[in-house]
Amino acid sequence: MRPSQYRYMLWQLIAACDSGKYDTLSLDEVQQHADAGTIASFMVEKFGQDCDFSLIEPSDWLAISETWSSIANAVEPSRKFGVEKRGVCLLMAYVLESLQMLDLESSNRQSF
Repeated sequence: MRPSQYRYMLWQLIAACDSGKYDTLSLDEVQQHADAGTIASFMVEKFGQDCDFSLIEPSDWLAISETWSSIANAVEPSRKFGVEKRGVCLLMAYVLESLQMLDLESSNRQSF
């Protein structure tokens, strides 16, 4: 997945967070879907018309699911990201972590 797609997703999630409509989305719900690999269908269903994820292809969703599942299994949101209350903020943290992982991969490839 390209960094621009992650940034676009982040803008969509920022708008969703700002709307207040998703304040009740829990960390547990997001973590369960991330861990189960169902985050793509969950996000499309949960955010519906409020978020435009049309730039993200099915193969991108697969990559997101795999990456976020590994993050959900390895990271405590409050300790790693400072996120304790809102699931939409955890999704934004996953996007930022994914961008950092891409940056690290890119810099590792360039150093060879």
